[in-house]
Amino acid sequence: MPVHVQMPDGTIKIVKIKKPVVLPICKDCGEHKVTGPGMKYCEACK
Repeated sequence: MPVHVQMPDGTIKIVKIKKPVVLPICKDCGEHKVTGPGMKYCEACK
C-alpha cells in the first residue's frame, strides 16, 4: 500500500510498502526503537 514519506530534504515521496517497516533499536541506549526510518536515536536520546 502506498504511503507518503517525508524525505530528509523536506520533499514528500510516495512509496509502496511491501512489508511493515520495523524500526531499528536506538544506537545510544540500545533499548528503545528509533523515532522513524533512517533515524539513529530514540526520542529520549536524540
